[in-house]
Amino acid sequence: MEEGRGYRASGNNKKFLELFGEAVQLFRGAEQHGNAAFCLEEMNRLEEAGGKLNASVRRYQLTGADIWVGIGRHDKAAPLYMQSQAWRKASRSYDITESYDNAAAALRQGELFDELLRYLAEYD
Repeated sequence: MEEGRGYRASGNNKKFLELFGEAVQLFRGAEQHGNAAFCLEEMNRLEEAGGKLNASVRRYQLTGADIWVGIGRHDKAAPLYMQSQAWRKASRSYDITESYDNAAAALRQGELFDELLRYLAEYD
């Protein structure tokens, strides 16, 4: 992972993503899902820093969020779903963590107004 970070620091984002993608696969194969998710979050930081591989990074955000959900960490998954514009999944994860305002906000931000009305009616 340090080698990958070195490539990112030198501006070689493609090699960085390649190495971290390999690390993710190895961690998942060893059932170290938390480590895999941390790698995916690190890959996400590339986009936050203005990286140009947005489609690839968005795929990694979703995969990272799905890993967090798989190990019951909806608190970690919800913000990643929001960043990748997976509004329904974000709303579900926020709901599970009892962050109801954020769950409703995810549906509103995604312009899923019919679902938002149903959601709000449940808690009225």
